[in-house]
This record gives sequence, C-alpha cells and structure tokens, in this order.
Amino acid sequence: GNTVACEVTELVCESAVKLNERGEKVSRLWSPNEVVSELNKIISEKDRKCYYGGPYSSLILVVHTAEPYIIAEDYHTHLRDIEFTATSQINEVYLLFSYSPKTKSYPYIKLKMVS
Repeated sequence: GNTVACEVTELVCESAVKLNERGEKVSRLWSPNEVVSELNKIISEKDRKCYYGGPYSSLILVVHTAEPYIIAEDYHTHLRDIEFTATSQINEVYLLFSYSPKTKSYPYIKLKMVS
C-alpha cells in the first residue's frame, strides 16, 4: 500500500556513443575506478533531483549499463566492499547489466550505500 519511486538511468560513455553514431566502431575501456567514480556522480546527481508525486516510502535508483567492458562477473567482486555516496533521498541503488545468455538473466548488483 506504500508508494515507491523508481528512477532509471544509464552508465554510458557519451563520446563513444557520438562516435558510433558517425559510423565509427568504438567502445570505451573503463577502469574499475572510473566506473566507481561515474556511479558516485550519477547517484549524487539523481539524489539532488526533485521527485514529484510523493511522499514516497522508498526511492530506488536503477543504473543500467550495456558497456561491453563493464562485465557483471568482474564487477560483482570489485563492487562488493565499496560504499557509495551517502544520499538524502535515495534508499537503494542497483547496477543492472544487459541480458546474459550465459546465465539467462539480467544480472544486477545492489550497491552498498554509506549510512
């Protein structure tokens, strides 16, 4: 009976997108530290947003990525012990990956947030 808000966004290399739109076939090779930094940036940006229609009992942020070098299996290990930016509105953050034929699922990681 409670209202929950869900914000969905993406982690993507905008410059690679623009180059691909011009016919170049490029992908960004993200370092784990760059991924963490970008996730913190996204979380902070979305936490500052004004969410209408509330009050909400919970606010969930889903960050989808289809970046070919951000691989779910690698990031499950890398992100396990990392705490992300403290938030004032967002209660949960998930990193969602594209469909994996190997697992026949859409892998995701629930990110740890600073309390």
